Amino acid sequence: MNNKIPIVSVICTTFNHESYIRQALDGFVMQQCTFPVEVIVHDDASTDKTGEIIKEYVKKYPELIKPILQTENQYSKGFNVWADLFTKEAKGKYIALCEGDDYWTDSNKLQKQVDFLEANPEFSLCCHRYKTYDEESKKWNNDYCNHLFKENMDGLEYDCEFHFSKCWITKTMTVIFRREALNLSSWLKYKDTRDVQLFYFLLKIGKGYCMNYDAAVYRIHSGGIHSKISDIKKAMLGYNIYTELYYNNREDAFLKQKAMKGRNVLYNDIIQRIMKNQFSTILFVSILGFLNNEYRLEGYKECLIYLLRFVKIIIKGMFRTVYIL
Repeated sequence: MNNKIPIVSVICTTFNHESYIRQALDGFVMQQCTFPVEVIVHDDASTDKTGEIIKEYVKKYPELIKPILQTENQYSKGFNVWADLFTKEAKGKYIALCEGDDYWTDSNKLQKQVDFLEANPEFSLCCHRYKTYDEESKKWNNDYCNHLFKENMDGLEYDCEFHFSKCWITKTMTVIFRREALNLSSWLKYKDTRDVQLFYFLLKIGKGYCMNYDAAVYRIHSGGIHSKISDIKKAMLGYNIYTELYYNNREDAFLKQKAMKGRNVLYNDIIQRIMKNQFSTILFVSILGFLNNEYRLEGYKECLIYLLRFVKIIIKGMFRTVYIL
C-alpha cells in the first residue's frame, strides 16, 4: 500500500478456523487491483492455531494484512465486533466482507465490484453469486437464486423489498458496500445487529446489484457459529430480528410478512415440543420471548390469546402424561 489511504477495507472475522483460514487469506492476497487495499483480520481469541496462521501471513504481507488478535472472546460478551471494525479500524471508501471459514475464488473480484460502484453512485452495495460447499457431505451447490438469472444474464438490480420478500440474494462474503451509506446510529440501536439489519439499512439508502458470476464459496460445517445453535434458538433469533425491524419500521409491509413467517415457525416449534413433553429452559425462554414480541407487535389481547393457547396445551400434556403413567 505504501502508506496510501485504502480504497477498500476487507473485514475478515474469524474464530477457530485453522482448517479454513488459509483459503480465506489466499483469496485476499491474490486480488489484483489498481487501487490500495487493506485487510483487517479479527481473530476472536481462537483456541486453535488460527492466530498463528494469521501471524504467518502478516509476516509475508505486512503492508496488506492488519491483524487484531483478541485475548478474550468478544462474541460471547455480546460486543458488536463489526461496529468497531467499520468505524475505528476500516479506512476504505468501500468495505468488503468475508468470514474466516469462507473464501474468494476470483482474483478480480474487488476490481470488478469497485469499478461498478464507482460508475453507479445510486447503488449502495454490489455483490456476486457464489457456491456452497458442505464439509460433511462433500457436496457443492449453487446459491439460492439461480432461477433469477435466466433472464438477467449480466446481473440483477434489486431493492430492499425484493431482497427481503423475493430472494435472499447474497451472503456476506460476496458483498462490498459504501461505508458512507451505512447509518451506524440506526444500525446499532438493534439488539442483534447482523447482516439482516446491515443489508436493510444499506438498501434503504441505495440499490443493490448482483453480478452474475461465481466468485466465492460459502462453507457449511459443524464448527460454524450458526450451525451450533439449536433449531428453536435459530427460530427465536430470526423472529426477534424481524420483529424488532418491523416494530421500528412499520411502513415496510414486507418486514411484517417476514415477522409473521418467523412467528409461525417459532410457534409451531414450541407447540411440537410441548406436545412431545420436551420441556426445558430454552422452551420456556422461547415462550416468554414469543409473548414479549406479540405484545410489542399486536398488543395485550393477542399476547393473552397465545398465552392461553400455550397453557391449554401444557395442561393437556400434563394430563396425558399422568394417564400414561
